[in-house]
Amino acid sequence: MTQQLAERATNVAPTGARNAGLSDLVRILEDGQRRKLDVIAPASALRMREGNVHVEGVESLITEDGVTDVDGIYRPTAVADEGISDKLRIPLAYLRRMRDENVALLDENVNAWLCEEPERRFMLRAFRGTNGPGLPPVEGVARALLSDSYKLMDNLDMLLAALDGVERSGHPTRITGCDLSDRRMYVRVESEAVAVQARSLLRLPLPVRRAQR
Repeated sequence: MTQQLAERATNVAPTGARNAGLSDLVRILEDGQRRKLDVIAPASALRMREGNVHVEGVESLITEDGVTDVDGIYRPTAVADEGISDKLRIPLAYLRRMRDENVALLDENVNAWLCEEPERRFMLRAFRGTNGPGLPPVEGVARALLSDSYKLMDNLDMLLAALDGVERSGHPTRITGCDLSDRRMYVRVESEAVAVQARSLLRLPLPVRRAQR
């Protein structure tokens, strides 16, 4: 697996990649692990201003890395907009139109529905913004708005579990490319041993049942 870790990406973005090598994918996912925030917050602590999600008055998160202030501004992705649409029952096409044509109306609609149930709790999945020491924090990224009972499964955990399963299979394999987006992660794995077995299976006669008339 060592030589696979040396593969380089042809197009890598900070939170996504196309045709990346395994090492690039792991680097992106590890960076995401360091920056991720999974915040449980009531509707009263969430507001939409200028098209961005503002978190206000939520207790800081205490983790092994220390104390993290989660209050801040988060720019929604398309996936987050879909979650806002679903949870607040705002038609998605209308929400997208407001974002494109009238952001003030988007703010008004989202905030009005948040105020309808101020105690309702949500999970906001986000990446916190990063900046240099002594500088004010920059806006983060709102990745998704979910139910507060949503069971989390991170891409890095799934990747490590999948690679462990591949290694335990005992077949020589190689990673031919990885893709990562806000929605999906793909890892292409090739195995000559599996390919040989597949070719032999394709040569087997398949039973054909004729329909009775």
